[in-house]
Formats: sequence, structure tokens, C-alpha cells
Amino acid sequence: MDHLKTTKVDNVSLRDKFNPNIHNNGTLHLTATHLIFINPIKQQEIWVSYSHVAAIEKQQITIKGSPLKIICKNFRILNFLIYDERDCQDVYISIQNLTKPEKYEDLHAFTYEPIGARLPKSEGWNIFNFETEIARLQVPSDTWRKTDINKDYKLCATYPEVLYVPSAATDEVLTGSASFRSRARLPVLTYYHKYSKAALCRSSQPLTGMRGRCVDDEQLVQTIIQSNSNSPVMYIVDTRPKINAMANKAAGKGYENLDNYPNVLYRFRGIQNIHVMRESLQKLREVLENATLNSSDFFDALGSSGWLKHIRSVIDTSRFIALAMVEDKASVLCHCSDGWDRTAQTCALASLFLDPFYRTIKGYQILIEKDWLAFGHKFNNRCGLLYGEAREVSPVFTQFIDCTWQIIQQFPFAFEFNENFLLVVHDHVYSCQFGNFLGNCEQDRKKKSLSKRTYSLWGYISGQLAKYLNPYYDQNYNSDKGGMIIPSISPQNIRFWPGMYHRFVVARFASKAAEDQVIQLYADNKELEKEISALTDEIARLENHSVEDPVNVSEHVKDVNEDKSTAMVNNELDSSLSSNIEGNTLEISAILDNNPLEEFEESNLTDLANDEKKEVQAEEDNQISESQDDVSDLGNDDDEENNQISESQDDVSDLASDNEEEAQAEENDIISESQDDADMKNEDSES
Repeated sequence: MDHLKTTKVDNVSLRDKFNPNIHNNGTLHLTATHLIFINPIKQQEIWVSYSHVAAIEKQQITIKGSPLKIICKNFRILNFLIYDERDCQDVYISIQNLTKPEKYEDLHAFTYEPIGARLPKSEGWNIFNFETEIARLQVPSDTWRKTDINKDYKLCATYPEVLYVPSAATDEVLTGSASFRSRARLPVLTYYHKYSKAALCRSSQPLTGMRGRCVDDEQLVQTIIQSNSNSPVMYIVDTRPKINAMANKAAGKGYENLDNYPNVLYRFRGIQNIHVMRESLQKLREVLENATLNSSDFFDALGSSGWLKHIRSVIDTSRFIALAMVEDKASVLCHCSDGWDRTAQTCALASLFLDPFYRTIKGYQILIEKDWLAFGHKFNNRCGLLYGEAREVSPVFTQFIDCTWQIIQQFPFAFEFNENFLLVVHDHVYSCQFGNFLGNCEQDRKKKSLSKRTYSLWGYISGQLAKYLNPYYDQNYNSDKGGMIIPSISPQNIRFWPGMYHRFVVARFASKAAEDQVIQLYADNKELEKEISALTDEIARLENHSVEDPVNVSEHVKDVNEDKSTAMVNNELDSSLSSNIEGNTLEISAILDNNPLEEFEESNLTDLANDEKKEVQAEEDNQISESQDDVSDLGNDDDEENNQISESQDDVSDLASDNEEEAQAEENDIISESQDDADMKNEDSES
């Protein structure tokens, strides 16, 4: 908070150059990590992380106030008008102090705590393991081996500790090659195409301008060629323009001399350096900010920026590498100058073309972890996360994300993730909210214990995957070709990405609505599928439990259906049998009243009736007990239970009717015999 000259400024106007008639007035708040603009009338909040601020300009004061322009790395441009010039100066100085901290510990990642459901800090940090990923590619093998020569980063400080090299290459050869390559970044494996047996290796430029040649390096290249039995040659793809490579040679570095590297085909691919890319991005921002351009002028200015030309160049080089590995079945060694910018772009994209796994959400995360983080892309320098030299900043990773979007436009069914996933990854590279992209290499991140002290972006994404799923994804796309995709580089297929560069323009919101609705419906559908799956699992669990413990079959069904069904059966039996027995007893009593019987004969008739009633009642109780057992044995399907209960009720009703008829017949026989005895006695009396 020491850097804050002010924490709150009222009466601030946020101007929209594309919609000058829109008045957006509110309050500007400055916290330790964010700039927040709040419009209470529109209930609008705009949060800007200081790490996202690329530049801040305090412009000439006007009659209405002091203009302040904030340019963000995620292509948001904010034009504030602050009434009081002193307030404007305080805001300007505060943001300047907070956008470029000097220490890692001052970055947002070390104080960030997620809102709502909290994930453990370890979530997402274990998604990538280099050995596991290379094993997925069926390496190690007879021709490729794992080496611990870089243990504790003692051979190359910017490489991972575990490396994979040709089995025929000795540790002495590896050490000698490292001494001949810039930054000791010797040729090592980054991707293996298991169908063609071709290997994709990466390195930095050789120091030919200083040392001329190195036998160990030449031997290492030959072992890479020999590890592939499907091709007698290999390609060395130098991603730089040839003139740049020649200039580097004059400075002591350079490129491989083919006289010393037999069986090698050399290709320069012409991707410009970080300085040209930085200037191109600046021109692109000027185009995006200019609200006066008509359609024709906009596309002319966009072409003049060279941005799409550079995107095409990166895709073209990656396409060449992929085709060389598949069509020629040749291994490829790819490098630029130091092997951590253009090399990372092209190796990652070539792998994306060849392997459908990298086109899933998890696979794309692993691809970034492998080719960008593990192999030492300088995120700290290139993204300007800490205070440092501005010449080191360059949009190398932004270009990679843009290239991925270009491929999705050509192959919309081949990717599991959508545009939103690319945007959230891009934005959080610059936000410093998560620890994944802090530092310049794997060694930096381990020294800072980032996996223990900060949250992972991958853990954050895992909690809301439905937002990033592509509704058109087909996991079997191009399965007949091993899932490989080769993009077109024709001019009409390289497009301006409005979702990245114009997403904060109000006029674009309406055109984006339909696509967002499709994605939201797909996300909602995925959530419903999860609920259905959970309910299905619960049903299966109950069914398994019922099979293992039949005594406790469907307790909730018994509580409802058994009680109702048993009560219904009992009531019907009781009412039916009681009325029948009582009717029969009354009928016997009436007969006895009309016949002068002896006292013992009345007792006999009454005992007979009582005995019969007890027998019928006992039989009825047995039937009721059997019906209750039938009800308790009913299974898991409600429809079958209802049918069985209905059948049980019918059976019991039939039994009751049969018992009623039998009792009636027996009682009639008794009455008939009693009448005959009475008649005979009367006749004897008359005699």
C-alpha cells in the first residue's frame, strides 16, 4: 500500500471512443492488486489487474478534466477523464509504481486467495510429468534413452532435469555438444511420432562463428539420424531468416555448416525476431484504438502492421515440420537463436497438428507445460511481469495462442476446447494471479517453491471445465489419419481474431451473443449429464445393495407401497370375512330360534360355528402373511412392484371368495343336518 498515492477518486468518466454518446460515470478505486471502476447506476464493475497494464499515458489537460489512458496486455483500452488534475497525477503515479514490481514476492500470485469454493494449492500442479508424457509416446525405446546428465540443472540451466537423447549418444558426446550450443541448449527430444518413427528435437544455434565446428555435436546429430530407420536423412529447420542467421555468425554464433553434417537437409523459414514482433504488436494496437477507420482503411492498416503475416509464417513453419515427419518420415531438429521463442512456437504447433491428444484440454495444458515451461520460455522477460528491460518484452506466447485459434477455425471438430479456453489461458499468463508462468525456466519455479506457495491455473480451470468445452468436438476426427490435421496457409484462411482483439468493444457484443448461447447451452447440458450420471450411480448402488441384502429391499418403497397395499388387503379381508361369518352366525341363530332344541344341541351348534370361524380366521391370517411376504419381496422396479401387488390383491380376493363359499357350504350342511335332526325328534315326539 506504500505505492498508493490515493485509493479512491470520485466523478470519473470512462469514455468509449467507438461509442462517444455513451456516458459512463462512476468512482475509481485503487487496491493493492487491482484498479476498479464502479458505476453504481448501471451496477457495473470493471476490474483491471496491475499486471495486465502494458502502458499508461497521462494526456494533455482539457477544459473538462485530465485524460488518462490505460493500455492493457489483454487488449483492453481504458480512457478515463478525471475532473481534478491532482487526482489524475496521483492515480498515474500509483499505477506506475504497481505495474512493474521488482520482486517475485510482490506479484499477485503470492497473496491471491480464490473466492467461494476453495481448491487446495496443490490442485493442478501435478498435471504434467515429463517422463509420463514421453512414455505416452513410447519412449524410452531401443533407439532413445532417458538421461540424468542435467540433474540439478548442472549441464543446462534452462532445460528440464530429465532429458531424452539417442541411445547411441554417450554422456561425453552430450557434454561436448552442450558446450558448442548457445546457452548450452543441446539437441534433445521433445516429441516422437510413433507411427513414422520420426523424432522432433530442439536446441539453440551452434557457435560456429566462434569455434567453427564440434565433433561431439556433429556425432550427436548423426545419432539422431540413425535412430530413425525409416529415413536416411533428417531436416534441420532454422526458424530465422537466413540474413539474421548470417548476422549471428558474424557475432560468434550462427548455423550448422553442412560440410560437417552429412545427411542433413537445411531449411531457413524466415520467422522474424522478438523485436520485429513487438513493433508489429504496437502497430496492431494503434489500429485497434483508431475509431475513425472505415472498413477499407482498417484492413489496410491491419495489413501494414504485419501481424497476420507473422502468424502465417509461424503456422507455415510448423506445418513444414509436421509434413516432414509424416510424409518424408524424417526426423527434424528445430532451433532459432537461443531456442526458447520461435522454437517453442513451432515445436508446440507441429505437435498440435500431429497428435490429437494435444487438442484436448488436458493435452493442451501438457503441451504448454512441456514445450514452453519445461524447456525454458522466458515468460518473465517476454511478458514483462517484473521490472526490467523493455527490449526483452515480446508477444511470442500471444502469437502461439492466436495460431491455435486459426487452426480451430479450420478444424472446428478437432478441438475439445473453445475460444474462451484460449482467452483465459492467455489472460492469466499476464495476470500473475497464478504461479504457473512466473519465472523464466523450470529451475526458477522450483527455487521459488511456486507449487507450494501459489495456486495453479490448471486447478482453477478444472473447477469450471464446462465453460471451455467445444460443443462441436469429435474425438474421432480424422482417426483414419491418426488424428493428424494439416492446416491451409492460404491468405483467406489467416483471419483477424475479434474475440481476442475486439472483445472489449461494445459494438461486438451483439454478434457474439449467439455463439455464447450455444456454448452456455452446451455447458448446461454437460452439468445435467453429470447429475444424471450421479443419479444413475446411486440407483446402481441401491440395486447392488438390494441384491446383497434382500431383507432390506427398497426400504423407501416398502414404507410407502407395502403399508398401503397391506392395509388395503387386510381391510378387504377383514370386512369381507367378518361380514360373511357374522351373517352365517345370525342365520344359524335365526334357525335355532324357530326350532325348540335342547340346551346341549344349542351349545353344539354354537361350538361348531365358533370352530369354523377360528379355522377360517387362521387360514385368512396365513393368506395375509403370505401376501405381506410377497409385498416385501417386490424388487427394484416400481412398475413391477405395483403389478405384483395388484396380482397379490387379486389372489387374496380370490382366496377370500373361495373361503367364503366353502364356509357358506359347510355352514349350510350343518344347518341342514340340524334341521333333519330336529324334524326327526319332532316326529318321535309326535309318535
